Amino acid sequence: MSDGKSALVAFIDVCGSTRLYEQLGDREARRRVSVLLDRLRLAAQALSGRVVKEIGDELMLAFDDRSAVPALGEAFASAQGVGDLTCKAGLHYGDLVEEGGDLFGDVVNTAARIASLAGPAQMLLSAKAAAYVPDRTRLRPLPALAARGKRSMPAIFEWLAVQEGDYTVALTPDDLDLPSAEGPGRLSLRWSSGELTLAPGSGDVLAGRDRSNRLCLSSLRVSRRHLRFESCGSSWLVHDQSTNGTLVKMKGASPVLLCRDRQRLQGNGALVLAPSGEADPASVIHYRILR
Repeated sequence: MSDGKSALVAFIDVCGSTRLYEQLGDREARRRVSVLLDRLRLAAQALSGRVVKEIGDELMLAFDDRSAVPALGEAFASAQGVGDLTCKAGLHYGDLVEEGGDLFGDVVNTAARIASLAGPAQMLLSAKAAAYVPDRTRLRPLPALAARGKRSMPAIFEWLAVQEGDYTVALTPDDLDLPSAEGPGRLSLRWSSGELTLAPGSGDVLAGRDRSNRLCLSSLRVSRRHLRFESCGSSWLVHDQSTNGTLVKMKGASPVLLCRDRQRLQGNGALVLAPSGEADPASVIHYRILR
């Protein structure tokens, strides 16, 4: 494959391997994971695909012909339970760039995000990847999904390995007689030296002591890259990635201390960075979600 060509990209990730390493030890757990990955590699090669790279317990595969999707779906289904393990997968099709044997581009990023949305033993496909599945009864459309770091996601389908009559029926807001989600609205942020209003889909925004951050706070108790704000689906999320933690104080709710964790913001309130002792005004961000 060369620049400008189209390809089917698949990410397949082993599920439950962390638990297996804890229960069985490194050697036996790695042996079982390797058996499953080897099976998937052989299946890809039989379909004229190739393993682009292996990242931990995850494989990135590429196929020049997206007509390989049905056969890959069957191989994926047959790999479940090998070594008492399951796996999940995400597939997307489109133009990409090849450099040094690796693949780059939005199609690669989107395939990885789709895989992250899948559950154990579940294979999810974008509409472009699903276009070459002749038996449409093997596909179940899913409601619109949002993924971290992506402003928009394509329509996504689930591959149905076995035709059964008791699959969950996907309801729509019309079925429930409820309004559709309006999105997260704008997020207004105010701190000691400035203010900023973020629109949904504007990309992740960092807050911290480093001057390269869009929100720069001067307190030495604040980490250089302390917080990350992200719009995801119908919500605004705040991710703590600091040394000292972040106290989230939402109006009408009990304070929550984040330590390398995330929290969905609601209404209005304050984020106290480095929350030990009295709150330093130079380490506080006031927020409000604007509807």
